[in-house]
Amino acid sequence: LAHPNGTPAVKGFADDARVPTDAERALLERMPFDGAFLKHRAGVAAFKGGLSDTEAAVAIRTVPTLTVTGIQGGDNTDDITLGIPATASAKVEIRLVPGQDPERVLTAVRSHLADGGFGDIAVEVLATSRSHITDHTDPFVALVAETARAAYDAEPLIEPYTQWIGNQGVLAGMPIVGVGVSRADAGIDGPNEHIRLEDYRMGIKHIVRIMAAMAVTA
Repeated sequence: LAHPNGTPAVKGFADDARVPTDAERALLERMPFDGAFLKHRAGVAAFKGGLSDTEAAVAIRTVPTLTVTGIQGGDNTDDITLGIPATASAKVEIRLVPGQDPERVLTAVRSHLADGGFGDIAVEVLATSRSHITDHTDPFVALVAETARAAYDAEPLIEPYTQWIGNQGVLAGMPIVGVGVSRADAGIDGPNEHIRLEDYRMGIKHIVRIMAAMAVTA
């Protein structure tokens, strides 16, 4: 399912994926990225394709992925089973990036299966989501960054790609800026996900500053 560099082997899968600009790439390269930790957690010595940590930091946000998250088939009980299973299923997750259309990607996946002799496989779509990207030079981004400087007394990092929140494409043409209050070790989406009370309070102060600044510029 994948080329040696780790990209999906589905023909046309990433044809419409938007390539980051030089300015966006520079912003992404500034983002903290612990490549050693990720490789250790995955039990690998290197990233696919021999990517450096800096290249991986960009790729993880700008390259679409196709992941098999589960496979089920046959009898999984502890007793002896002599029968051959007649059915099997797999759960697949596809993460799109700006520029891609869910329906076009789905068509590419169906064609890939048919070309490989598996056209009889039934594909059930659980959900779809459209990507969105906000121009990092948009005035609203500058407003949020400036109020962050005042609220936190620190220089904010601007990340032009967001890989956590889906279906922002329904708001195409509108700037979307996220302001997180969790720390790097907050365990996002994990059983130990948490937010410190003081960080939560600082986040409230930041939002208040944003609202006040918007009232002045309105």
